[in-house]
Amino acid sequence: MERGLPSEMMNIQETQCSQNFIFNHIPIWRIEFIPNQGLTKQVNSGLGKIRTLETDHTKSTIQVKSGTEALKKEKLIVTTKTLAGKLNHDPRDVIDVQIKPEENVKIEKKNVRTDGKVEVEFMAKVAGQLTAEVQVNGNHVSNSPLAVNVKPQEMRTTGQFKMKGVNRESCKLRGIAVNRDNSRIAVSNGSAECVHVFTTDGDLFLTYGTRGRIKRKLSYPHGLAFLNDTDLVIADWSYHRICIVNTTTGTLVKTFGNQGDGDGELQCPYGVHVDDDGNIIVCDGGNNCVQVFTRDGDYQYQFALTTQFGLTTQDEFALYDVITHDGLFYVSDCNNHIVHVFEKKGNVPTRISTIGGEGSADGKLNVPCGLAIDNDHHLLVCDFGNNRVQKFTLDGRFVGKTCDVIENPRYITVLKDGQLLVSTYGSGVWCVK
Repeated sequence: MERGLPSEMMNIQETQCSQNFIFNHIPIWRIEFIPNQGLTKQVNSGLGKIRTLETDHTKSTIQVKSGTEALKKEKLIVTTKTLAGKLNHDPRDVIDVQIKPEENVKIEKKNVRTDGKVEVEFMAKVAGQLTAEVQVNGNHVSNSPLAVNVKPQEMRTTGQFKMKGVNRESCKLRGIAVNRDNSRIAVSNGSAECVHVFTTDGDLFLTYGTRGRIKRKLSYPHGLAFLNDTDLVIADWSYHRICIVNTTTGTLVKTFGNQGDGDGELQCPYGVHVDDDGNIIVCDGGNNCVQVFTRDGDYQYQFALTTQFGLTTQDEFALYDVITHDGLFYVSDCNNHIVHVFEKKGNVPTRISTIGGEGSADGKLNVPCGLAIDNDHHLLVCDFGNNRVQKFTLDGRFVGKTCDVIENPRYITVLKDGQLLVSTYGSGVWCVK
């Protein structure tokens, strides 16, 4: 038979072979079986042994430090024991740890300590209650599930921002803002009807404006926001306009808006905000609406609360401050003690939720004023009537609050290192960490 292709071989198999093959006969006495010694040894010694796991779930436990605090790393410790109650670390144990609700917690890492106990590091995202469930080899340990109470995050004042050259006791401060590189901090002074600009060390860099109606003057300035590292946007409350001032030269760059209730017209503007695209967003308190302008002051659009939101007339609103994040607008409402959340769908912002509600309990508000978003994307609210600052997730879940009394907090801003600066109506600017 000649060597051929596989297909040819298949054809050969499918046909009858007419050729006779002759095999040489091998005598039986020439055949010998040689056993595989290694395989024979394994068979003789058996296939293996059955060994039971010594860890007993009814004796094993979990432990979480009492006083768990929101946004603070905590540890859950799993202790595995035998039926006799002795510590037992068996690497074959399958330990499953779950902390619920999953959206309220972040699992950091899991490791085995030198003493054999399993340690799970986690962080609660909000105040309230978590449930820890731990199973060893498919069975819940003795105290699983375990309820974990989470305290609110405790934010504390670390002292006052030293406004050198300004008597803070006589100042009724309003707006506060910091530029992007954190080199300048601006504070509006209602008592002196001006805006002070300081270095981060508190040295007075510039004072802009005095009482009067001539150019370069302000009347009861409120909200502040930096348009860039030098130009400052000022809500000139009593003059119903927006001013942009160069904080290096102290010159007025431009103004826009005038008193009225039409598009681009203002009535006692309170808070101002510059979004990521450079748009200037104004909380138009007297007209109970939010107006949006370009960085050059050109009117774009506005939105107001209407009866579709369960409120009867616009007179019931007292809109104070506005901030944006990830396409959402957050607007504080002093009269209704809530923060409205709007989402821009097309060209029409629509209210999608509210945060707060009147009261003094955790998560409740009493005359909410200034707003800010911290470096970890939490909403900060100056809870004016309750003399505190509260922290929420962006969807409104309560996270924490200041533990020290901050009398009449008005506005708030966030530094790059996470420190908060809170302006007050009579006690200066407080630093909060």
